[in-house]
Parts: sequence; structure tokens; C-alpha cells
Amino acid sequence: SSDALVKIMEKEGFESEIFQDIESGLKQLDTGIYDLLTLNTLRWSMQNGEKYEPYRDQWALTLSRFGQQIIWRFLEKGGGILALHTAAICFDHWHEWGKILGAHWIWGKSFHPPYGKIFVKSGEDSHYINKDFKDFEINDEVYSNLKLEKDTIPLIYAKSESHENWNPVVWAREV
Repeated sequence: SSDALVKIMEKEGFESEIFQDIESGLKQLDTGIYDLLTLNTLRWSMQNGEKYEPYRDQWALTLSRFGQQIIWRFLEKGGGILALHTAAICFDHWHEWGKILGAHWIWGKSFHPPYGKIFVKSGEDSHYINKDFKDFEINDEVYSNLKLEKDTIPLIYAKSESHENWNPVVWAREV
């Protein structure tokens, strides 16, 4: 999906580079030539459950302290983060990640219902991201019971056909 995302971003005036190796990408981020860090990834420690054992060698990631510092420096210089889908699960060993992102996955509490019909609606109408937003339906999954930081502004909510709770799926947070 990263290649498709790059094409969408290009239409909005963004030039993008894809890095499969997150640490290498963050070293490039530290050069100061980027304005936006887009995370379209699923990389976490994979220590929660044996079902991840076959995937740990290839996909498990514990972000280095150096990588964490690069992200902080980038934000301190005014850089932005666009974090998509599974970013709320990423970097689960780094407790500050949820504070940076504005929300994060809680193992044993957060979940997503089965793929199916999803209803999507606007939350905060006064935010510029929601300008001209129209409610819609789509087939997908909704990350549910994420922990939101107190100053996170929920912008768009979704709920699945099989669950009655509305969950924030797009939010803004200034760091």
C-alpha cells in the first residue's frame, strides 16, 4: 500500500521516499530535508503472544534510542507525522510513542472487529481537516479501544456493523 500512498501524496504536492528499513529512513529524516514523516508500517516488538513467534526474526522491531531521538529532534524542528492504520501498534516498547502519536494500542484491551461494513462520521467540525467532510460507509476494520492522550482532538469516528461503539480513527495532536 505504500506505493499507492506515494501516488496519493504526489497529487497533494508531497514528494515521498519509501524506506523498508525504519532506522535507515530515520537517519535520512535527520538530514533536515523532510517536512513530514509518514508511517505506513506495522513494526513492534512482537513479544505479546506466541502466534507472532514465526514472524519475529523478520518483522519484530525495537526502535533504537538513536531512532527515538531523531523523531524527537524532527518534531522539535517543526516536522509533522502522518501515522496510518497500524502506526498505533508500532514501537510498543517506547512509552513516549503514544504521547507523540496522540493514541496507542493497549495489548489485551485494544482490538479490531472482523473486516466488514464500517460507518464513518465527522467528529470535530471546526477543525480544518474536517472541512467539507461527508459521512460514508466502507468495508474495513476499526481499531477499537485505543488509549487517547488527553489533548488529542478526535476528528473522524468509525464503528463497525458488529460493534456499537464509535471509535476515533483520525485525530490531531500538537507536539
